[in-house]
Amino acid sequence: MPKPGPDTSAEQPAAPLRVLVPNTAVRFTTDTKPSKADGAPALTYAEATGLAGTLRRKQQRNLKNAITAAKPPTPLRQPASKVADNRQRKQQRKLKKPITMAKPPTPLRQPASKVTNVETASPIRTAANQPIPQQSGKHRQRHRRQSHLAQPAERRSPRIHKASYANSAAAEFFQYLAMHGTAMHPETGMVAEYKALSESSDGLEWKASNTEEIGRMFQGLGPNSTMPSGTETCFFIDKHDIPKNKKPTYIRVVCADRPEKTNPKRVRWTAGGDKIEYHGNVTCPTADLTTAKLMFNSVISTPGAKLMGIDLKDFYLCSKLDEYEYVRIPEHMLPDEIIELYGLKDKIVNGFVYAEVRKGMYGLPQAGRLANLQLQKFLEPHGYVPCPITPGLWKDLHSDLQFTLVVDDFGVRYTKKSNVDRLLTTLQKEYKCSTDWTGGRYIGLSLDWDYVKRTVTLSMPGYIERALTRFEHPPPSKPEYSPHAWSAPTYGSRQQYVTTITSELLNAKDTKRVQEVLGTLLYYARAIDCTLVPSIGTIATEQSCATKLTMVAITKLLNHVATYPDASVTYHASGMQLYVESDASYLSETKACSRFAGFHYLSDQLEDPTKPPIDQPPMNGAINVPCKILKEVLSSASEAEMAGLYHNGKEAVPEHITLK
Repeated sequence: MPKPGPDTSAEQPAAPLRVLVPNTAVRFTTDTKPSKADGAPALTYAEATGLAGTLRRKQQRNLKNAITAAKPPTPLRQPASKVADNRQRKQQRKLKKPITMAKPPTPLRQPASKVTNVETASPIRTAANQPIPQQSGKHRQRHRRQSHLAQPAERRSPRIHKASYANSAAAEFFQYLAMHGTAMHPETGMVAEYKALSESSDGLEWKASNTEEIGRMFQGLGPNSTMPSGTETCFFIDKHDIPKNKKPTYIRVVCADRPEKTNPKRVRWTAGGDKIEYHGNVTCPTADLTTAKLMFNSVISTPGAKLMGIDLKDFYLCSKLDEYEYVRIPEHMLPDEIIELYGLKDKIVNGFVYAEVRKGMYGLPQAGRLANLQLQKFLEPHGYVPCPITPGLWKDLHSDLQFTLVVDDFGVRYTKKSNVDRLLTTLQKEYKCSTDWTGGRYIGLSLDWDYVKRTVTLSMPGYIERALTRFEHPPPSKPEYSPHAWSAPTYGSRQQYVTTITSELLNAKDTKRVQEVLGTLLYYARAIDCTLVPSIGTIATEQSCATKLTMVAITKLLNHVATYPDASVTYHASGMQLYVESDASYLSETKACSRFAGFHYLSDQLEDPTKPPIDQPPMNGAINVPCKILKEVLSSASEAEMAGLYHNGKEAVPEHITLK
């Protein structure tokens, strides 16, 4: 920078901010003239923002143009009259042999120092403004070999490590009671679909479960079998019986390891809901995590109260559809005994068998709402009604019994066992029920109740281990204590701005991996480990255009959950008074965005509700931790704080209504 002179104008050249990017040193400044004291190219801040590789691409383009100018014309593109021997060219083209010619090396691989009249890239500079010497190709290869040999043998060989990790996962897979909807291959230890599972060493068990699912969905497995009749949800039909206004959808087989069930090898047929054209209302009221956590706190805070679970069997399959749907089933998914029992040989068309769906089926967009409306119509005459505002919360008009409903799972809070017996007697008139009087499992959570000390601990044992196995993520070589990268503060600055660094975009496969990791860890973060929420939210803003830096952040996040795989949250008995703590950070996210967060918990009642508390109330486990990026454009930190208070207030309104 030139030395600043007297203040002759309103604007002064700003001090440059050096950002180190590969093979380039860029100076961000408001002065549009290049500096003579520094060999790095000068750009305005608007030009340099988001274009970390612009100079590199420009140098490569100049390099390519210089080589192209010196390159002789391609013989294949010359006029035929100027070619010495056309027969030789045609023969070489037929044999697919390239014409031998002298041409320079590939432009992007040629050293820039060997090309004349081309501007070389500025080297990476240290904090003392000294260039860092670049290693040659041999030195880099030697360094890679030394780093590779320095690693442990099990990490150095992916094949050995993968097998050992798979064997340990397969040996302990019965402990994985969370993360429903997936099944592990017994040989590889990885998550697999039905086709691979049916060909494994446990293939006979999976095939038997598939046959049982077909009998349950259709008309049973025969009069002399263990399942003489089914739910009559589907009926096999001929293809020409499908109405012209209906298009058959596909069938997806979902397999899951459910060791807590009678049949641990669970197989479920689901319909492809994305191909169904249904123009009616498909919304279904169901309890969310916050409502369930409020119910858990109510159980331990109510003297003599307990929680038990009720599961309705074939809940969706009992509801009748207002209009029939149609599916097509691949022939290889039907066992020979099913084809022979139902006489399907004449109904096979181009390798598919067609069926008519007359009742609710998993995957249909309208199935959940129809089943919920049917349950509500059945329970209302007996005094069980849903709360008017909170979705999924029901109450008994004749007692203090309450329950939350998530699809077909009931979480029942009761003080007298006779009230639960009356509810069970009512449900068993229409549905098949299974009960869990310990209340140890609900919506994928493990609940450890201590009714003497009046506490409950929520956890998801095995969830993280199984997630790491699914994504084939090895254990970290050293503990990762933070779920996100540390941002170095700028000392002396009142505002800490986020640093934007661009990198190469990921391919479709890696982008999908980023999205799957975020989706898998999101429920775990909202239910158990709230410290993951900021990292997941930040990475989620980049998942549509994920880069290599996004993959680095995903790896760091997986290393963190691998370091702390058994997180839990404990609730203590309280006065059920809702407290909300709010905070916000100004311009801490990319694109000049800010973030707010809140900590909502239940504690003791206030002596005077009209006055704020004098002392800090006893802390309790969080029932809700909202942590989101603000969409509003803010001009100061105080505005960010006010926006955080507003959004936390919005989150607290339904919680306050539920507590009433």
